[in-house]
Amino acid sequence: MAFFNWEEKYSVGVPRFDNEHKKLIDLTNRFYEAMKVGKARDAMQATCNELVAYTKTHFNNEEMALKQSTYPNLASHQEEHRFFTKQVMELKAKLDAGEPVMASTLGNFLKNWLVNHIMGIDKTYQKYLR
Repeated sequence: MAFFNWEEKYSVGVPRFDNEHKKLIDLTNRFYEAMKVGKARDAMQATCNELVAYTKTHFNNEEMALKQSTYPNLASHQEEHRFFTKQVMELKAKLDAGEPVMASTLGNFLKNWLVNHIMGIDKTYQKYLR
């Protein structure tokens, strides 16, 4: 059973972004599966690497679409993206340096991103991109 299942209530009404969000859910589920079987340490580096690539692509895609719309909160949305990107890069830097990182730190980060960013922040642009 997946840790986090996609439900229609998570949709932002833009198929491209819904599909990108589903990729983040898949990444989160794969990490939690690794945690369940005691392989979180092995999965952390790969998960962070995928997150770095994901943030670059997804945030760029969202911001370009928002710039082309009449979305009034672009600056604050970009600030949220910078905040998440900084957190991902800090986690990756620690892992790259061999510093200890708790699996729960990465797991909680992923969960927070899914719940707070997508359900809270991203839902606000829904009506501007339809």
